[in-house]
Amino acid sequence: MWNAIDSYLPRQVCGVDEYGCGGVFSEVELVELCGVLPKTAVASFSLADNRMEEKSVDALVRALPKTQIVSLDLSKTLPGLEAGVGLARVLPDTKITTLNLSRNFMGPMLAIKLAEVLPKTLITSMDLSANVLTVEGGLKLVEALEASKLTSLNLSDNQLCGVNRFGDGSFDGKAIDKLCEVLPKTSLTDLSLALNQLGAEGGAKLAKVLGSTKITELDVQLNSLSEDSIQKLSKAANTSGCSTSINSIKA
Repeated sequence: MWNAIDSYLPRQVCGVDEYGCGGVFSEVELVELCGVLPKTAVASFSLADNRMEEKSVDALVRALPKTQIVSLDLSKTLPGLEAGVGLARVLPDTKITTLNLSRNFMGPMLAIKLAEVLPKTLITSMDLSANVLTVEGGLKLVEALEASKLTSLNLSDNQLCGVNRFGDGSFDGKAIDKLCEVLPKTSLTDLSLALNQLGAEGGAKLAKVLGSTKITELDVQLNSLSEDSIQKLSKAANTSGCSTSINSIKA
C-alpha cells in the first residue's frame, strides 16, 4: 500500500505535456489513484501543472474528505470553474490547511464559492494568484476573511481593482477599500497583492491600516504605485516591523 507522507506527481500524469501538445490523454491512472488515496497516509499532495478533466476531478473531490491530506496543490491543473466549485463544496469536510489553486484562471465565481465555505474550513494558507477574480470576486472573498482561519493569502495578478496587468479596464477600488477595512480584524500575517494595479490610492490606503494589522510579510510589487504611496507604505512597514516587497512603481 502506498503510504508516502508527501507526494508530488510530475507533469504528464495524464499522458499529456503541460502545453497540451505532446502525448495521448488518459484519466484512467489518475482516477484509480484518487480511489486509493483514502487508504494512504499521504498528507501533502500535488498535481501542479497536470491536466485534469471531469472524471478525475470528480474522483478527487469524492476522495478528499476521506483522506489525510492537509496540503493540496492543484495549481494550473483544473479544467474550469465547475471543477473549482465542486472542490469548494467539499473543503469543509476535509483536513486541508494549505491550498494552492493558482494559475487556473477560473474567474470571480471561484472566489464567491470559496467565500461561502472558507469560515467552515481548516485552511490557514491559500494561493489564488492568477485566477481573474476581479473586483466582484475579490469583494466577496475579502468579506469572508474575518471569520476565516487564514494567516497567509496570495491574491496576486487578479485584477482586484478592475484593471489587468497591461492597464486595460477601469479602476474600481471597492474590493481594496473593503480589504483595508477588514484587515485589522483578520489573522493574516502574510499577504500578496502584487500585480493588481492598486495605484496611488490603493497603496496609500494600505499604508494607513498596515500598523493596525498582524501582517509581517506584504508583497505589493508591480502595482503602479506613486512615489508618495511607496514612501507611506515603507514608513508604515518600518514602524510596524513588516517586511515589504515593493520595488517597482510600474507594472
